[in-house]
Amino acid sequence: MKFTPFRLTLLFVFLIFFASCDWLDTEEEDLSTNPYFSSLKFAAIDDEDAALSSAVFSLELDADYPDSIIVNLDSLPYQTDISNVKATFTFNSTSTTHLYETDSVGGIDTILISATSNVDTIDFRFGVAVHNVAADGEHETTYKVKVNVHKVESELYVYNKLVNSIYNHSGSLQKAVWFKDSVFFFVGSGINNTLYKSKDGEHWNAGANVADLPDYTVIRNILKFKDKLYYSHQDSLLFVSGNGINWERKSFSTENYDIVNLLFEMEDKLWAISKSKTDSKYKFAFTADGINWNISTDVPDKFPIGDFAAHSFSSRTKQPKAIVVGGYSADQSLLNNIWTTENGTYWIDFSTEETNLQSLAGASVISYDDKLLMIGLMGEDGNVADDWLLESIDEGLSWSVPDTTYNQLRQVIITPRDTTFDTTYVYMEPRYLTSAIVNNNKEIIIVGGRNRSTIFKDAWKGKLNRLNFKRQ
Repeated sequence: MKFTPFRLTLLFVFLIFFASCDWLDTEEEDLSTNPYFSSLKFAAIDDEDAALSSAVFSLELDADYPDSIIVNLDSLPYQTDISNVKATFTFNSTSTTHLYETDSVGGIDTILISATSNVDTIDFRFGVAVHNVAADGEHETTYKVKVNVHKVESELYVYNKLVNSIYNHSGSLQKAVWFKDSVFFFVGSGINNTLYKSKDGEHWNAGANVADLPDYTVIRNILKFKDKLYYSHQDSLLFVSGNGINWERKSFSTENYDIVNLLFEMEDKLWAISKSKTDSKYKFAFTADGINWNISTDVPDKFPIGDFAAHSFSSRTKQPKAIVVGGYSADQSLLNNIWTTENGTYWIDFSTEETNLQSLAGASVISYDDKLLMIGLMGEDGNVADDWLLESIDEGLSWSVPDTTYNQLRQVIITPRDTTFDTTYVYMEPRYLTSAIVNNNKEIIIVGGRNRSTIFKDAWKGKLNRLNFKRQ
């Protein structure tokens, strides 16, 4: 048989192909020895269990278990049902996987599950472990599975009355500020001024006499700026204090203007309302050091001069922002305007677009959980407004009553009985001119206030449950 060049080439290619075929290989394919966890996913069976699919599981070290556990660090929502869960485990390799499910009395059911999909539903309430054998049939591992579910409603505000009476003497003028990691609570009677301090809103000192402030100090106008407290008095004097007890009196009128009222601290400046000595017109003013003032733009019509709620904060875009709500105008008209600014000089009146806010005075505004809360409103009749707790989710543009399922100013008291619990409530009495502040622990502290007939001397603390959660 004669081999032409073509036939020789064809034979050579065939021999290469023949030699490379897997069935000529005399060694078996290596099987994986890796049995370790890859993922766990939950699937919702119906709309009521939709939250299950949001669970994200990972391997974490656990002090109560000699190895890592499979756990969701971010707990599932309150009351999520984990008794009937469609779960899918995956591992780096597997030959057999068994799941051990504990029941309510400590019994254990063993379930053989597939490596790719799990048909049976699993009860995770009382404990689950999973045992996986790698593809080689020899290497194996066992994991405990822990499913975290919030034990309380995450969106619920919880309030507690801390003290019924901080002081026992007369004094209807009040103001609380968060200063140097404490609540500074000033109380004035017109002649005497007293300072009470507390780290937590529950334990207060005996009170210290504040002798350096003038008679008839408008306590509500005390304001923190940088590391000092400031008070502007009606005779164009500035009082400055580093400890709340000792105050230094300084003249702070400009050549042609008096400072009428302090507004807020923003961008390392203290802002105020000033009044011309020549034509009685109002202008905004600011200072970087608390002493030397710069006169700025005109105060617009329907801007309040006193008894307003002012608050500066950081916007969702991390820009400085401030609002001024309600209060009395220069002609003593009660206002429902909502003014906002990002620089202290240019102002927008939100109330031209939103008019759902009633005329009010004597409120406090705080930033909390990406919302603004307004607490303690006096209405046009001179008494507490019907809706004296409001919230804004759009940085002050519009205001509404919070969902009372989650946010009411009340303390819940649960008393255990033989087989049940009794639930009673202690409600905060309606009030205005109260002080609301947020401490370093992101708790709301509400101090004092009044209505037509009563001066309140109490203190309350509240917090959104979700802000108090720690990862399991």
